[in-house]
Amino acid sequence: MTVHEVLPNDSYVDDKGDILPFADVASDLNSHPVSSVSIAQGMMNLEQWRKEQEVVKQGEAELRKQREAILMQTALENTGVYVTLEDHRKNQQRLADIVGDVSMYRGGEKGGYKSTDFRNRYEPHTADVERGARQNHRKLVNHDIPEIYQAKALKAAGFDEHDVEDDVNRMRVELMQKYGGPENKKARAMWRKQNQ
Repeated sequence: MTVHEVLPNDSYVDDKGDILPFADVASDLNSHPVSSVSIAQGMMNLEQWRKEQEVVKQGEAELRKQREAILMQTALENTGVYVTLEDHRKNQQRLADIVGDVSMYRGGEKGGYKSTDFRNRYEPHTADVERGARQNHRKLVNHDIPEIYQAKALKAAGFDEHDVEDDVNRMRVELMQKYGGPENKKARAMWRKQNQ
């Protein structure tokens, strides 16, 4: 049978195995110089600890990279509706062109198709040119602008169909007010220039 003795915190066991009060030997412990062997061992222990910490840091960095790769892959697999900056720039240029074309077609609707100048210019194809212009106008408003705003993708992503259509119509009206018509030709040119 082995008997274990529990020593109080203020006790000290000397080299002979005697138990002494720590207060009796504290001054002796502090007065002994530290040996070169102890210093060398301490330096080796410190170096080993630093190496272990570097391994831990590398492991943590690798885990962080793996976690980021998993998050990125998950994000790519579950992407919603988005547009790249390059596509956004191209879309802005295309919108500037569309707004200019819609303004031209609106001018035709306000009487340009019925003017003598229009009839004289396109005789005998006046009716065909007018019909084509109206089709182009409808295509720009009903297809091209919603396409730029990714209306189909938004609806497919679960956005309410009526909300998407309302947003597209609101944006179209705002664009036309800000950039449409001959009075906004300069603003339209600046808009196009900013997105080159």
